[in-house]
Amino acid sequence: MQRIQGLTIHPGFAYGPVKQLVERTNVAYLAIHSNQLEVLKRALSVSQQQILKEIEQLKNRYPESVLTIFESHLLMVSDPFLVDRAIAYIQQGNNAYVAYQMAAKEVILLFEQLDNSYIRNRVVDIEDITDRVLSAIVDSEYAYELAFSEPHIVLMNKLKPSIIAQANRAQVIGVIAKEGTLDQHAATLLHNFDIPCVVVGRAFDKIKSTDYIFINKQDSSIYINPEISFVEEVLTPGGATNEL
Repeated sequence: MQRIQGLTIHPGFAYGPVKQLVERTNVAYLAIHSNQLEVLKRALSVSQQQILKEIEQLKNRYPESVLTIFESHLLMVSDPFLVDRAIAYIQQGNNAYVAYQMAAKEVILLFEQLDNSYIRNRVVDIEDITDRVLSAIVDSEYAYELAFSEPHIVLMNKLKPSIIAQANRAQVIGVIAKEGTLDQHAATLLHNFDIPCVVVGRAFDKIKSTDYIFINKQDSSIYINPEISFVEEVLTPGGATNEL
């Protein structure tokens, strides 16, 4: 058994097998299309429709604080600076995929250089939006399958709101991330969905796809492959068995 202490994003107990979410690899879009401006325009429209659909699905289940996250994503998709930079790159001869990717990197760099933690923590939202638009450009659905045959603890490199929003508490009983902070939008979602989450930094790479993890809210730690007797001992005194 190995113990790793981390930053608790949302407290709770959880015990189960892990599921690693594999980050998509961005491969340059090489489709032969004569009008890359139209390709970009269509991708932006598709992305906006996806977000509007997600807002509709969430609005009767969660408070305004959750909906506001995706309303901000809706504005980000059509942000004039980002779109104008992407158009400029297309006019320089780049395809829509590369152009939007380059424009997004410019915006992210600007945010990362600002002396404001709140603004810097919006970078993951921009990355989330970028992934969505790039997926639309190549006609690939921007979605992760989070429906499992049994409850899992999900592993992800970054806490991206669009991924967290797809989590069903009955099947995603916990989240462990390599990067994340308490004031990111994903933290709001995890709180409202009541999904335990711990950020563990570099120790994230110690977790294997075959591991079982115990998230222990008592000491803000995760335990890799603990004995079930240890899990039961922790849970029984506080009567927390039903929280699994």
